[in-house]
Amino acid sequence: MCLRRAERDQALIEKQELKEAIRDYKVKEVELHDQLHFLQQRLHLLEEEVLRDLAKLHLPTAEDEALFWKDRYIKLAWLANQAMADIPLETPAKKDETGYTTISLQNSGQNKTNGDGHGEPQAT
Repeated sequence: MCLRRAERDQALIEKQELKEAIRDYKVKEVELHDQLHFLQQRLHLLEEEVLRDLAKLHLPTAEDEALFWKDRYIKLAWLANQAMADIPLETPAKKDETGYTTISLQNSGQNKTNGDGHGEPQAT
């Protein structure tokens, strides 16, 4: 009977040690989880910082490209306005046999203007 009591006491001691080990592992798990959360937040902040730095690095190039295309747009709009000024207004639009509306463009020798009556004379 003494042997059984010793085995039972030994089993209780081992059980208590296992409970303490489980408790220690749970505490360690919580600590590691908190550390992981902290590192994820730090990583997110570093990613934002890198993206901010890259944006600052590419901003001058983007501004230059925007100015380039704005200039091209202005020039294209000016050319379109010049072309529209060359279309005689008194020529009526006609529908051809296909059903499309056509405008006959006649070179009348008038001055090219930018819409306000000013412009360079047309070379004839």
